[in-house]
Parts: sequence; C-alpha cells; structure tokens
Amino acid sequence: MKILFYVNLVVIILSFLGCRNNSPVEKVSNVFERVKNETVFNLVKTKQRQINGLNILDFKNEFNNNENLVFYSKSIIVLDKSREIEFRSSSNTPFAIFVNGLPQFVQPKQRKFKFNEIAYDMFVFQDKFMLNFKKGKNTLLVKTAGGLKPKIFIRESAKPGTELKVKFGEWNFCKTNKTGNEKLVELNNNLQNLNWQKHKNLLQYSIEKPEERTYKREAYNEWTYSNGAAMFGLMNIYQYNGDDRIFNYVKQYCDFTLSSYGLLKDDYYENNSLRCADYRMFRKSMLDDAGAAVLPFVSIYLKTKDDKYLPIIEEMSDYVVNGQVRLKDRTFCRPEPVKMTVWADDLFMSVPLLLRIAKIEKDTAFVEDAVHQIVNIHNYLWDEKAQLHKHAWFNNEKKQSAVYWSRANGWIIWAITDALNYIRKKNKNYKRIMNIYRKIIDGLIKYQDSKGLWHQVLNNTKSFEETSSSAMFTLAIASGVNNGWLPERYRSYAVKGWEGVSSKVSANGIVKDICRGTGIGYDEEFYMKRKRFPNDPRGLGAVFSCAVEVEKMIKRNKTKILE
Repeated sequence: MKILFYVNLVVIILSFLGCRNNSPVEKVSNVFERVKNETVFNLVKTKQRQINGLNILDFKNEFNNNENLVFYSKSIIVLDKSREIEFRSSSNTPFAIFVNGLPQFVQPKQRKFKFNEIAYDMFVFQDKFMLNFKKGKNTLLVKTAGGLKPKIFIRESAKPGTELKVKFGEWNFCKTNKTGNEKLVELNNNLQNLNWQKHKNLLQYSIEKPEERTYKREAYNEWTYSNGAAMFGLMNIYQYNGDDRIFNYVKQYCDFTLSSYGLLKDDYYENNSLRCADYRMFRKSMLDDAGAAVLPFVSIYLKTKDDKYLPIIEEMSDYVVNGQVRLKDRTFCRPEPVKMTVWADDLFMSVPLLLRIAKIEKDTAFVEDAVHQIVNIHNYLWDEKAQLHKHAWFNNEKKQSAVYWSRANGWIIWAITDALNYIRKKNKNYKRIMNIYRKIIDGLIKYQDSKGLWHQVLNNTKSFEETSSSAMFTLAIASGVNNGWLPERYRSYAVKGWEGVSSKVSANGIVKDICRGTGIGYDEEFYMKRKRFPNDPRGLGAVFSCAVEVEKMIKRNKTKILE
C-alpha cells in the first residue's frame, strides 16, 4: 500500500509540474474564447425550414381575408405504382381531401387544433386515414370552408427514420365565395379557371452564425440541452475562479434568449415556424427540451437573484415535473424508439434541475423526485456483470437495450456526482446513492485505457476513444477524491483521465472526438459509426467541468505535498 501511495504521489507531482504553466482551467479557457468568438447574439430572417414531409396549409398566411370564403389547395404527387397510403392530419376547420377529383377523406368538424411533436420524426395528429393513388401523376386537392384562421397539417404516416413514399409537389392555393348550398364534398366546376397562386415563401427567425466556425450545426446560443450543459460547465469554471468574462458571456446568453422569447413564440405558433430559432423551448416534448437547457438560467438566477429569470425557470421545471411522460412507478421515460423507454440521458436532463429548484423553492419534494430517478434509472439500466449501464430500458418488453454507450454512462455519473453536492447526508437515501456512485466508479475504472480515455462502446476497444464521456468519468472521479467520497488512490485515475481528455484539446481551443447526438441503437454498429464533430457542445460542458475538478484536485494535493 505504501508503494502504491508513493507511485500515486509521483504521478500527481509530475502532473502538477507538467501543467503548472498551463493548468487544466487555463487550457480549456482557449475553448471558451473560441466559443465566445463564434457566438453572434442576433436574430436574422431566413427561409422557413419545416419538418420533413409535413405539409402546412395555413390559409391565414396565404390570404388576408378569411371570412365567408372557400379555400382550395392542391399539389401534384407522382408515384411509380398504384398505392394505398396512410396519412395523418390535424385541423381547426372542416375539410375534404380529393385525389384525382374524387373525395377520399372528410373531416366535418370545426374544432380546436391539436398537433404535437412528441419526439424527432414522431407526431400526434387528430386524424388517420387512407388515400388511394394511381401509378404516375396524381392531383391531391384540399377544400375547406374557411372560418377563423383555418389551418391544416397533413403528413404521411411512417415509422421514425424511414423514407416517405410520397413526395408532394409545390402547393398552390385559391379562394372562392361561399354559396348558399356549398357542400364540402363537392368541387367547383370552374376550379381550373380560378386565380391560383403559389405557396408563399415564408420566412422564419434564425440565430445568426458566423460563416467561419468550428461547430457547423446549431448556434452556440440556440436553446438546446447541449448548449445548456456547455453553459452550465462554464458556470462551474466561474464559480471556481470568478472569471467575469465567463459570467458576462453566460448572462448575455440567457438575456438574449429572454429578449427573443416573445418574438420566437409568435413565429413558432402563429407562423408555424416549427424549426425556428429556439423551437425546442416551445416544443417541450422531451426532457432534452427543458431540464438541461434551462440550467444556465438557474445558475445566473442563483448568483444574481434577478426575478426576470424565474418565469422561464418555472415554465421548464413545470414541464419536467408535470409534463414529461413517466412509467407507473414515476420513472421518467420517452416514446422513442418505442413507447415507455427509459433513457440514461434523462438522469442528467432532470436531476440537476430538480435539486436546484428544490433550493429555490425550499421544497424537498423536488429532492425526493431526484432521488427517485437516480435509484430507479440505475436499477433499470445497471448490468451487474459488466458493472456498466446500458443505454435504455424498454419497459413494454421488460428488457435493457443492447449496448454500453459511453456517454449514456457519462450522463448518469455526472448527474449523480452533482446530486451528492445537494442531497443532505441525513436523507434516508443518501448512503444508497453514495453506494451507487462508488459502484459505478469501480466499474468504470476497469474500462479506462492506457491513454486515460474511455471508448465509445465501453467494452469494445475497437470503438473510438470518446471525449465527452471520458471528461464525465474523469470529473466524477476527481470530484469524489476532492470531496472524500473516494479513497486517495483514485487520484491516479483522474490524473490519467485528464491526460487523455487534455490530449483531445488543441492549443487553439478545439476539442475533438465528441460523439454527435445519439438515439437508442439496437446494435454496436450503430454506435461505432456515429459521427464526431469538433467543439460539439454535447461534450464541452463536461470538458469545462472536468478541468475544474481536476485542477482542484491538483491544487489540493500540492498543498499536502508542501506540508
């Protein structure tokens, strides 16, 4: 044991000497500078981008006058063979669908419009019906009797991720006056001679992005769980060293979102811009849309106590507590890839927020909900033999998913590590959670490779070394050493982990080998082939937080050495 102690001591000393002129936090500060310089706090108008295959017929946006009118819209569909195809629709108005002049579906009611995107490529509509098409060219025509702001959504039914059979041509619109005996299932004999107009090219609000940027996808100030986690990580640096540049940037991030809220809400609901800037804030169909995304607002509020941040915090926490789907035992779940699927990701998407809301509201019910999620999600996903978590639990089939995805395990241990700083020792489940934490750490260290990193598929060394999960595991180990949850001998795993993570961070502030966003895969190949994007915010928050915990550990051990 003495030999092991001195070996660890030498590792710490060498590590400290090696990073004395470039400490972990200093190294990731270059990443922060790059992110800050590639953030533009400005909204711009761009061509409206829509959900794949969703046809939006909003006659209010096509015509100014809606009263006492009949509206028509039509599109051309070309098929390689005759087909019967299932469709879904939602509307607030009676309407009929004609294919090649024949009525095939009628929705006769004036009603409240209902449409929900419950997950990517998964929707809840009001109607389901079949349409018959011939081989070759088909004309699909929709007729509605108007009314106040008539709107119809139509989409082919399809399993998520599958290719749609029908490709709609450009929509054209016209209007006529109502007659006294107007019937929904009859067409005007003079339709071809009416004044048809092309679908208006509508615009939506988007967040401006610089032409030259490292991360090519969403803007860094878009409302996403990944950006929320990245800002959360930056606030961990600020809380450690008081760097006002970081605080001011995260505050600007939050203030920009608040100032844009009303404009974007109208764009989303009134203009049907379902992919406008910050659309996930209004969609709120999964914990990704709320729980982690709002964390920087919570951090800024706890620092400033400025009440202007409370409405959005309350809106998102209400969704997490009351809106998210749960199993019968109250465990958070999702409708994807099948109904009632428990995701490892959702522990981080919920628990850090719940515990901070408990502090704001002074309500222990939020703490108990967080504890409940930790215990249950761990139990559903833990594999005792491998000492790792699977990515998901399929509740309907009562079985775990197939693969030990690294970041799924990372979300779990980061959430639990964070929770141990908030759950009081007198809580009846504190020791249980501490035991879960230690069990997870002991499982993870077995899979750390010689470079200090962990692989995309944790038990498959042929998969790539993944940065975000390696940072999550390292921060969890370092935090355990710093807080006395783990014995001192675990320092070497954290030091080695930082060496691996640090090797993925370039001097000019680029973090590589961060796995892109990932749903539940059914085999290893799905995870092995996932793309990696430099400076993907899905990993930046963990890298920032990891640097803080490792630097705390290094400084702590330097003090011990000097003594």
